[in-house]
Amino acid sequence: MKDAWKLRTAALAGIVVPAVALGQVPDVVDALDAGGRAMGLGGAIYQTGADTVSTALNPAGLGFVNRPTVGFAGRTLPTTRTTVTGEVSDLRLSTAQEGGDYKLTHLGYSAPTRGSKSAFGIAYTVVGWMNDTQAGQNLDNGVQSYFDHAKVKTDFLTLGYGQSNGSQSLSWGFQLIVALQNIDAFQRIVFSDSNIPPQEAESHDKGTGVGGAFGLMFAPPRQSHMTIGLTVRSPIEVQRGGPGVDLYPTIPGRAALGIALLQDGYRDGRDSMLYGGQIEYYYGGKGSSRVNRKDHFAGGIGFEYLYMMGDATIPVRAGFRFVEAGGDDFTSSQGFTYGVGYRPLNADWGIDVSFAKQNKGGTATSVSFSYRLPN
Repeated sequence: MKDAWKLRTAALAGIVVPAVALGQVPDVVDALDAGGRAMGLGGAIYQTGADTVSTALNPAGLGFVNRPTVGFAGRTLPTTRTTVTGEVSDLRLSTAQEGGDYKLTHLGYSAPTRGSKSAFGIAYTVVGWMNDTQAGQNLDNGVQSYFDHAKVKTDFLTLGYGQSNGSQSLSWGFQLIVALQNIDAFQRIVFSDSNIPPQEAESHDKGTGVGGAFGLMFAPPRQSHMTIGLTVRSPIEVQRGGPGVDLYPTIPGRAALGIALLQDGYRDGRDSMLYGGQIEYYYGGKGSSRVNRKDHFAGGIGFEYLYMMGDATIPVRAGFRFVEAGGDDFTSSQGFTYGVGYRPLNADWGIDVSFAKQNKGGTATSVSFSYRLPN
């Protein structure tokens, strides 16, 4: 199946069929923003947060969790549609991106342990995504129609633990990751000469892998309004249950550094402003000619204005996120983000809506909810 998928040579037609032609697909194969509050800030506060997402992205944040919390997030997952022209061996591409379907992308629970400044968490989080369809009619060299579809989804099931020191100026944490990968791939080429049979290759494949991560979070001396967070996650090799398309055999590792600064005193002390920035480096991934992988950067910056209105806080946020192309046949993904939330005073719940403009068209939408349970 693996050799069939490559379709390197169409012998009867005397042409070379490429294994990949994805030059214009924005890349979130391994760096998808799972949505939620941080998405509205360009993902700038994932490394410095203390919520259920910490289990997946920086377990050190669990050291600051003081009550059981449940949280979930969903978002629209991007779909790309590419029109191809020219020769099959050298396709010309025109890609448009759409918002796609709304899916659950994060579900988590975290709770403090008894008698210590520590907490554990469990979470399901979507961390990577690709859904690309390429199609063309009446191509050069006798190709009547060309159709290629590849869908890759990477989920993490994580178990995390975090612990802070007595003054809560420093926290560390670690996590165990079980990666779940789903791949659907199909390619069909029909030739103008009816004597040449169509060429097809198809695979529906699942794989699993195990990895880990370690994180730190701290406030610099005499800078209590500043938080710095960092994490290092190992690359994860994906093991498959049987023969299939080895499109994405190793999920990249991730090293991330984030900083957040809270400033009070706005509107006579009623409001405050949060600034954040984050940089990520993805390394050690292995792909294929269909889903090419190389080391690359991602990151974001953003701010959140916490506006007091009556008996509630209304967070208003904006930011910018970029993902550098993680393969020779992809392009970068970047866009402005924005969002709003609602936090009733003396209540245990909050809701956030976030949006991200996409550089190839469309807007991603996310809705998230969190609830703090009694101790």
